[in-house]
Amino acid sequence: MKNLFYAIALMFLFVNSNYAQTPPVAVNDTFVVSLENDSIKVLRGSLIGNDFDVDGNAKIVDTVLYN
Repeated sequence: MKNLFYAIALMFLFVNSNYAQTPPVAVNDTFVVSLENDSIKVLRGSLIGNDFDVDGNAKIVDTVLYN
């Protein structure tokens, strides 16, 4: 008769839920444009360059259309 050996491994994972996400801070931006052009292009770096996120998360700007 063969001896059978069974090993059971238990793993417990504890997650620290005390960490709170802090929202990013957006600072107002001001641009001077000419009224002769039909469209305005603003570089993303100049739009979010003065904004910050305490948690260090990436700041993303999507296309914004305004009429």
